[in-house]
Amino acid sequence: MKTLRLSALALSFAAFLAACGGGGTTAPSVTAPAAPLFTPGAGVPNTVGSFSRLVVFGDSLSDGGAYFPLTSGGAATNGIGGKFTTNSGAGPNGTVANPLANGSMVWPEMLATNLRIATTPAVVGAALGPAGSAENVVACPAAAAGAAAANTCTNYAQGGARVSNPQGIGRPTAAGAGALTYSMDRQITNHLARFTNFTANDLVFLFGGNNDIFVQFSTFAASGQTLAQAQANVRTAATQLVGLTDRVLANGGRYVAVMTLPDSSRTPFGRSLPSDDARFVLSGLVQLFNQTLLAGLNGKNVQVIDAYTLNNRVIDNPGTFGITNNTTPACDSAKISAATSGSITDGSSLFCSTTLNLGPAGTGTLAAGASATTYQFADGVHPTTKGHQVLTDAIAAEIKRFGWTN
Repeated sequence: MKTLRLSALALSFAAFLAACGGGGTTAPSVTAPAAPLFTPGAGVPNTVGSFSRLVVFGDSLSDGGAYFPLTSGGAATNGIGGKFTTNSGAGPNGTVANPLANGSMVWPEMLATNLRIATTPAVVGAALGPAGSAENVVACPAAAAGAAAANTCTNYAQGGARVSNPQGIGRPTAAGAGALTYSMDRQITNHLARFTNFTANDLVFLFGGNNDIFVQFSTFAASGQTLAQAQANVRTAATQLVGLTDRVLANGGRYVAVMTLPDSSRTPFGRSLPSDDARFVLSGLVQLFNQTLLAGLNGKNVQVIDAYTLNNRVIDNPGTFGITNNTTPACDSAKISAATSGSITDGSSLFCSTTLNLGPAGTGTLAAGASATTYQFADGVHPTTKGHQVLTDAIAAEIKRFGWTN
């Protein structure tokens, strides 16, 4: 029955997308935004910026180590991981080094390095108790190194975060520790509380909505809502992201870039779904989000970076980008489970390591033959170090095309 239900709904979704303008071809390319869905406003900057801060709002695709305390808790996790990627960097006693210091970089850190600035997590910690009713956090851990370092605490992205709903993926619903999942709305509020406003020296990125789509898709797949309800909720999340962009602009944001979402149906997670119909529905929700986002941003003084098109190009032509595998995760779920004494069984790259010493010979938690520098995906949806480098290169090329960098 579920297969038949998905088949019928996939057909209706095809008609719906056609009526809205079709699939991903209406999104802007990574070389030039396309009419009619998005054209930047006349007031968007086209001159080189003097950037002193890289400010990022989003989810796990941009998380620079917000949950390191969850992965460094001694025997339960062996002190491994820290970011949603193929973590590396040797620490004491065979553990992985604190990723806030020298673990594998994710794209905001790579881009900041290119710009000769730095970005570090705005907060690290965990939510505790039912629905995260309590929190154990350290704000701006880099501040311990001095005032200059405190100015780098501008990566607000957190794994599991949604656009405006505080109950993100991984936040506790019962007793125990879990993810903070500060919504992008709260992330912006926290930035304004600390810095008062945005300045012309801030390079600002908004990259989120993935978790809103995952929540709506999983609720639909479990027969918890109709497809029409899932679509409406996805539209709402995209519209809320437009509103958050307006908020950044209203509070002084000048160099502001918003990123479309990659097609999660083409990730290893998407490939693991039980049918093409399920993948079609998931892809349709991503496209609907992007279409709504682009239409809402049209004419505003922002630029769009099209991660949707970039991801499709990489998947279709992996060798062009130096990638040898984009269908299976680099991280081995069985090895992660063994390294965490059975605490983590889903293969999450948050607990993945290329260097963890698991025995006398020393080995990481990568699958046999896998590599952080040739595989695209660390786990079902998150990039490896290579995947983040490809994304960084594309973003760097785009902001140069915008005229924001030399």
